[in-house]
Amino acid sequence: DGKLLFERFSNGVGYAPSCHLQQQVQQRNRPHFQSLFAIQNPTGDLVYSNLEVQAIKNGFQSATVLEQTQATLSAIDAAPFQTFHCVHFSCHAYFNLANPIKSALILADAPVTAAIADPKSERYLIWRDGETHDLDKCLTLDKIFSLNLKQCRLVNLSACETGLTDPKSISDEYIGLPSGFLFAGSPSVVSSLWKVNDLSSSFLMMKFYEILQQQQRQNQPFNSVIALNHAQQWLRNLTCRELEQEFAKPQFKNAIAQLQQTLSKEEFFEIEDAIESRRKKFQKLDPNDQPFANPYYWAAFIATGV
Repeated sequence: DGKLLFERFSNGVGYAPSCHLQQQVQQRNRPHFQSLFAIQNPTGDLVYSNLEVQAIKNGFQSATVLEQTQATLSAIDAAPFQTFHCVHFSCHAYFNLANPIKSALILADAPVTAAIADPKSERYLIWRDGETHDLDKCLTLDKIFSLNLKQCRLVNLSACETGLTDPKSISDEYIGLPSGFLFAGSPSVVSSLWKVNDLSSSFLMMKFYEILQQQQRQNQPFNSVIALNHAQQWLRNLTCRELEQEFAKPQFKNAIAQLQQTLSKEEFFEIEDAIESRRKKFQKLDPNDQPFANPYYWAAFIATGV
């Protein structure tokens, strides 16, 4: 009948690395969702990451944010993960199909600028545009397994290709970044399957958290699968007219104003110019056009766990 999978199931579609791990996460009761830990644009090239994290941060009672160059592995090692209810990574990621345990979230001090004695070593990742990253300074899957997320309700990997696994594995479990965070204690992980558009994913994430917090206020069961489903439907159906209204909302304007206080002038002007450029582009379209209707913009994100 032409319906998409997420249209057939109003409660959303969730995933699990294995039945055993799914049984474990279903037993985790995490009623609280007031404390946020976030990694924000550690490589400095994700313009909308700054806006995304700032807007999300405003919805929590307390927030610890490692911004840009602060987002190092040593800073993450020092963070009290056992106290956070939500962990949000807005950064680049890498999935290693040959050796999934070395899949990683890219952090601020990972780029290598000096000459390397053995560039073919497994320690180094030759990444986009020939850039070299030191995996010893990234948050790799083997390090994720050792995190203590005993209070965490949700881990959100707002980065590219964080939900990939090895489909050819003969193991009884699909190994990837989401399974690492589930093993570390979180009952729910949101991740992505392909390189996502930065603006559309930022709006999707902001709506996703808005729906989760509505669930809390209305004393509804916390359900990231349903929240993601509703956020994806919202983004898919969003018209240019409605998008203009989103740009004009106080929450959006407040996040922009707060960024002016935390970013350098150059960084703030960059995001301001980027937003204005995109806004003018959408204003030239028919007000009823749906600029994010293509699944590329909204279907990349999946919820793993409960």
